[in-house]
This record gives sequence, C-alpha cells and structure tokens, in this order.
Amino acid sequence: MTRGVHHLDLVVSSIERSLPFYRELLDPLGYTRMGEVQGERGETIWYIAGAGTVVGVREARRPAATTATAWASTTSRAGNSIGAGPYLGTSSRF
Repeated sequence: MTRGVHHLDLVVSSIERSLPFYRELLDPLGYTRMGEVQGERGETIWYIAGAGTVVGVREARRPAATTATAWASTTSRAGNSIGAGPYLGTSSRF
C-alpha cells in the first residue's frame, strides 16, 4: 500500500525549458529514474521517479486563437485575495 503522494502530474508551457529544471530540482531528492509514455491525446509524458512517488511532466496543449484567458482568484474570509492566476479551460478532472 502506498502512503502519501503516489504521483503528481505537471502541465508546463515549454517541455524544453521545464524538463531540465525539474530533473535538476528533483535529483537531489532521489528522483533519478526517468521514462516516457504516450498520453491519451498522443502527447509525450515524461515521468521522473523517486522512492514511491512519480512526477509526470507534459507540455500544455496550445489554446485555440479564439480561447480567452480568464483570471481565477481565491479570496480569504477577510476579503483579501490570497492567490490569483490564469485559468485556461472549462473543466477539471480530480
């Protein structure tokens, strides 16, 4: 039985910039094994594996030219904005 986080998937804007960054970041933490698989949409997903946890890194699909970017933010009970960032898309799977 796995305890804690089993895997984490990251979607990045540039795989060429991001993959070396995450490999360098995670290597000292024991994430030394790497492999690749083909995702359900035909994209390449790179997996960086450590002891019991895997980090997946894949490049985001390019939004269509007509897609608008909306900003999502979270507000605390006191009314202060505690986080904001671009939101692309209309649905999420959890």
